[in-house]
Amino acid sequence: MLNYQKFIFEIEFEREIYFSVYPVFLFRSLLGKELKKISCLFKNRKCSDCDLKYQCAYSKLFETPIPKDNDFLNGRNFAPHPVILFTDAKYKENNKYINLEITLIGDSINYLPYVFYAFQKAGELGIDRDRIKYQIKDVFIKNGEQILDSGKINTGFKIGEWKMNNNKDKLIVNKKMINFVTPLRLKIGGDFSSNFNYNDLMVSTLRRVNILEEMYGDNTHFEYHQESILEKNENSNLHWLDLHHYSGRQKRGMKLGGVVGSMVLEGEFNDFEISLLKFIELFNIGKNISFGLGKIEVF
Repeated sequence: MLNYQKFIFEIEFEREIYFSVYPVFLFRSLLGKELKKISCLFKNRKCSDCDLKYQCAYSKLFETPIPKDNDFLNGRNFAPHPVILFTDAKYKENNKYINLEITLIGDSINYLPYVFYAFQKAGELGIDRDRIKYQIKDVFIKNGEQILDSGKINTGFKIGEWKMNNNKDKLIVNKKMINFVTPLRLKIGGDFSSNFNYNDLMVSTLRRVNILEEMYGDNTHFEYHQESILEKNENSNLHWLDLHHYSGRQKRGMKLGGVVGSMVLEGEFNDFEISLLKFIELFNIGKNISFGLGKIEVF
């Protein structure tokens, strides 16, 4: 089981703003910069050398360190980040009002007040080259419940839960469309690819399920068997989209390209598959998810 919550920040700019860079990349950078300012007690110390690296809001959300001798990502000392951003802000268009969606997973939900304050400070300082200011007009959780009261976050909201339904016997004949909202960076055979099928997507999803369960859930491990994913008639309309991001940390430009489009599936679905499809709607899939990539809608 995974605890999570999606928060919607309603934002109003003092005047229209034109996003010349992909909006989620900009908001992610703002969050990281302001979080570090308010969280870091040792400004000249690397996060990896800090005694507070497992408690600090910045380290938890942007570094996500783990012991190198862990059981589920053996040899790696960083784990998938427990924060996912998305916005309806229009890329290369003028924007006055936008919604910023922030998903926090597991105990990172406790850091919501830090996230709110970081975005609030960024708005007061102004963003982009013209330092355009904004205000957070309201904050809701995904079900519509308002949690911003007199400028403060009410943390008494209900926590969402995702649970795997491991039943592979109950079958439903159905037609579903998977819509790839933001670029999906999926590796097939070690390389990023636009040539993947439904089974590839489900295998990658289950891998992410097990990692997030180990990191932020109840440590349940789910096994994959070929017969668990039923064959479908597939009709895909996919294409590759390159996005450009400048990394302040690495001091260089990066291409964060991936697949967008849709995949239409017809056939039998079991409860196990439906659980996985719900999972990717909630938590995205693929690489560079903390940049807002791999967002998927299922209809």
